Amino acid sequence: MTLNRKNRYSKIMRGTFLRMKKIFVSLFLIFISMICIRLFFFEIYYVTSNSMEDTLQAGDVIVVDKYSYGARIPNSIIEIPWLNLLSYIFLKQSTIDNLESIMPNNKRLYSFSRVKRNDIIIFNEPGNYKRYMVKRCVALPKDTFEIRNEDIFLNGQKQLDFNLVKKTYAVDYRNKDIPFSKVAINLGVNYNEDWLQRKSRTKYIALTHNQMESLSLVINPELIKKDSVKDFGPEIIIYKGFKTKDYCKYNKIFYRYEHDENKVRSTTLLFNNDYFFFMGDNRSSSFDSRSYGVIPYNLIVGKVTFILFSRSRDGRWRKERFFKKI
Repeated sequence: MTLNRKNRYSKIMRGTFLRMKKIFVSLFLIFISMICIRLFFFEIYYVTSNSMEDTLQAGDVIVVDKYSYGARIPNSIIEIPWLNLLSYIFLKQSTIDNLESIMPNNKRLYSFSRVKRNDIIIFNEPGNYKRYMVKRCVALPKDTFEIRNEDIFLNGQKQLDFNLVKKTYAVDYRNKDIPFSKVAINLGVNYNEDWLQRKSRTKYIALTHNQMESLSLVINPELIKKDSVKDFGPEIIIYKGFKTKDYCKYNKIFYRYEHDENKVRSTTLLFNNDYFFFMGDNRSSSFDSRSYGVIPYNLIVGKVTFILFSRSRDGRWRKERFFKKI
C-alpha cells in the first residue's frame, strides 16, 4: 500500500511538473513574441504636443509601423522593449547613460517600402535618442527645399498644403460682447488666452484653410492677417554620397551623425547616409528641421498608420478619433 501511494504521488508530481513546464514555456514564447512584435513590427506611442494639429492632437495614442521601412537592429539591451528594464537593475547609471547616448544602428531588416513625401514619421530626437518626435516628411534626399512667402517649394515647384496643415493668423478682434474663445470653440479650435492676450485686441490663432474661411464669414477678412513664417533655403537635402567642401555650413550635421576620423582629416566632407526634412503641420508652433536640421535615415523608427484612441487634456474621450487612419 505504501509503495502504491508513493507511485501515485510521484505520478501526480510528474504530471504537475509537466503542466507547469508547458505553462512556463507558453508564457515564455508569448513574452518573446511580444518583444519581437514591439521591436520589429508595431509600437504604440503617445502624442504630447500640438505641433502636428489637426492631423495628430495631444492625447492621441498612435500605432507605428516599423517593418515597412525595415526594423532597426538594436545596438544593445537598452533598445529592446522590457528587457531594457534589466539594465536598470544590473548596470551602473554611467553605463546606461553611455548606451543611451549611442546613435541608433543603421542596420535594418528588409524594407518593403521607402520613405515618401508627406509620410508621418516617428524618429529619435536629435541629441537625445531616448526621446521621440513625430513630424511630416516634406523633403527627400536630393530634393531642393525652400520656404518662400510661407509656401513650400520642392525642386522649384510650389507644393499644395494639406487641408489639415495649420498657419497662425493675427486677428484684430473688436467685439467686446462675445469672448474670442467662444468664436474659436465654434471653429473647433482649442484656444487658451493668458491675461495679456485677454487685454490685447490682437488675437493669435492657428487655423487650417477651412477654419480660416469659416472665420472670415464672421469677422471682416481685412482684420485677419497671416502671421508670417520665416523664409528658408533653398537647401539641397543631403543624400548618400553627397560631397562638399563647405565645412562651415555642414560641419555640425557631419560631426553629429557622420563623425569619422579619416573623413575629418580630408578637405572634402563625404556623407554616407540619406537625410530627410521634417515639419509639423502646425507650422507656426512646431520645433522641426527648420531648427535642428535634416534627420538621417537611421534615426527613423517607423510610419504612423492610425490613431488607436484619443483623450483630451481635460479627460474627455474623443471617440471620433478612435481607430482613425492616418
